Amino acid sequence: MSPFLVFITFSFLSSAYGSLLHNFHQIPLPKTRLGYTYKNGSLGAPVQIDMYMCLQCGDARVAFPVMRDVADHYGPNLVRVVFHGFPLPYLKGSFLAVQSTRSVDQLLPHKTVDYMQSIYDNSHRIGGSARNVSDADLIQVFTELAVDVGIEESVFLTRFNDENGEYQVNRLCRHEWKMTITHGVYGSPWFFINDMPIIDFDVHWTKENWTSIIDPLLEDYRDDI
Repeated sequence: MSPFLVFITFSFLSSAYGSLLHNFHQIPLPKTRLGYTYKNGSLGAPVQIDMYMCLQCGDARVAFPVMRDVADHYGPNLVRVVFHGFPLPYLKGSFLAVQSTRSVDQLLPHKTVDYMQSIYDNSHRIGGSARNVSDADLIQVFTELAVDVGIEESVFLTRFNDENGEYQVNRLCRHEWKMTITHGVYGSPWFFINDMPIIDFDVHWTKENWTSIIDPLLEDYRDDI
């Protein structure tokens, strides 16, 4: 290759590399791990399950109670389940749903999972609502559900609207979404067991389908199952 071509190639690669550095930036690091741990699952549990889910996704709505049954079957010392909100942009109210969930989790964390279930139970009022239903109308629905789990309306709305203040609810939701896509997640629900993706998941899976995968991982803990 001639010196001229070497120079041109080097200049092109340097420019491309500089462009990449310019267009990519570090996602702000959270002070704690993101996600919602089910029933105080142990960080030391031999099986760690992460479920990424959109709170307006029909398949995730079906899988959510099954995963809770799986966690209850084994207990928090053997299987730790962490739920992550992953709003799909084409489903109405999906981001507002994760923002309201994080608000509830900050205010009344032992009610987070119940609140998520309430969102699924009321999806016909959110994602399935008429086109003329506004975001303000949807926020009213989320507020009513928060009141139902024991949070005062004004307290919930103050926390929900805290975008850049002390609690940064909106910002944390955006960071979790960015974190999720860096893991290669692009659908809902999406599962990892001990950081490995479960690529053959089917929405019709029952608890027994999951135990057939998890039991072999717990052979050394058979007396505890």
